[in-house]
Amino acid sequence: MDGMKESKIIQPSFSKGKAIEKTEISISGEKKIEDMSNKISLFMTKVEDIFGTMKQQISRLEETAHKSPAPSLEVRSKPVNVTIFRVDEKLFAVESEKVFKLFKVPNTFQKRYSNQEKIRLRDFEVKMINLKKIFAIRGRESKGEMKILAVKDNGEYKGFMVDQVVKKISAPSEKKGEVGEYFSGVIHSTVEEQSVEIPILDLKKF
Repeated sequence: MDGMKESKIIQPSFSKGKAIEKTEISISGEKKIEDMSNKISLFMTKVEDIFGTMKQQISRLEETAHKSPAPSLEVRSKPVNVTIFRVDEKLFAVESEKVFKLFKVPNTFQKRYSNQEKIRLRDFEVKMINLKKIFAIRGRESKGEMKILAVKDNGEYKGFMVDQVVKKISAPSEKKGEVGEYFSGVIHSTVEEQSVEIPILDLKKF
């Protein structure tokens, strides 16, 4: 059998096919991992957006809770007790708790008292205040007895020359109208069947 050559049995090689198969499996696995990673990333982004929205809403609620209520346009203070008096045709008011006494001075002493800065009534000194001069009130000169409305403010007596004490009332004081340098507020009252706005004198300014 010399002429016969040993034939070698060649086993089929599967190494290349297996390599391709492994590569395909590897690529498929990586794609799945990438897809899952993208899904997780997208999910986390949505969760962050939801938490961000919730945080904003909570922050707004906290701001609303801490904000003080808006003041009413018609807020009025507690009622104050005042004494209304007339100087010529003008009406003024002072706090009743500060009114000391109403003095009546005879007409013969009117010029003497009206031009003095301080006078002595009974056993105390009174600083005279002429509202006609301060507010440039022009009216006829009173020929009757002069009235001095004495008030006490911070231990000092002050006397307003008045024509008439109208009445005492209790009414809310408002910070509007004629409130200015000499006034602490205004009240509304009915005088001689007419509704009027009356300034309250700030005694510290006199």
